[in-house]
Amino acid sequence: MKLLFTLCCTIVFKIISAQGSYKLAVLKYQGGGDWYANLETSLPNLIQFCNDRLHMNIDKEQGLVEPMSAELSQYPFIHVTGHGRITLNADELARLGAYLKAGGFLHVSDNYGMDTYIRPLLNNLIPGILLEPIPSNHAIFNAYYKFPKGLPKIHAHDNKAPEA
Repeated sequence: MKLLFTLCCTIVFKIISAQGSYKLAVLKYQGGGDWYANLETSLPNLIQFCNDRLHMNIDKEQGLVEPMSAELSQYPFIHVTGHGRITLNADELARLGAYLKAGGFLHVSDNYGMDTYIRPLLNNLIPGILLEPIPSNHAIFNAYYKFPKGLPKIHAHDNKAPEA
């Protein structure tokens, strides 16, 4: 998952890198899920990788933002993660929808257990869009780094194939 995350971020960051320096943020949400999972590693590691290897200029300090925060639009990239329940009310969904329509990027990393909660929210966030697995032969798996078999398996919680 870390490798796909890096690959997706590379593509997104190349698009927004013309802005100069910018800051990434973690979404603080309600529902009992641990929105703070990997707070000390996920984005800091990604930021360091992108700055060191891809010569980007991402602020080394990550932000923390809530869905209704006025600062939401200041971040071109919002990271959502956790192991469990996530809830967003209608106003928060509308705010995140407006953020996406304005060009924001929402990355969701299910650390295991979030899937059953996040899929309905994403379907409400982007009505009419079906969430479908990306096949292993998709161009994204060869755009920057080569993953001929698709997304590599990181965790073995359920013995299922990894999904992107």
